[in-house]
Amino acid sequence: MNSKSVFFRMRKIRSYWKEVGQLISTMRAYPNVDFRYFLQPTKKLPSELIPLFPTPTKDQFMISLGEQDAKNLVAAGPNARNLVPPSNLE
Repeated sequence: MNSKSVFFRMRKIRSYWKEVGQLISTMRAYPNVDFRYFLQPTKKLPSELIPLFPTPTKDQFMISLGEQDAKNLVAAGPNARNLVPPSNLE
């Protein structure tokens, strides 16, 4: 691994924990809400610096991926509480 790959790996990890941190904050703010599902894409979404010009191909890919991910998630059962250790919710 070189420093560039370590840097990009660090950014990816930081981004993930930023998302999970928002989930934890929301769960703390609403302790009586039953958070059942946490959905995130299973494949990398097409991205652009400025996504002003969507294409039917990209849109269809994202819609199909979202539908399939949602079906798989519901079939697997609730997962949101499994992502966050109970100690982080206190």
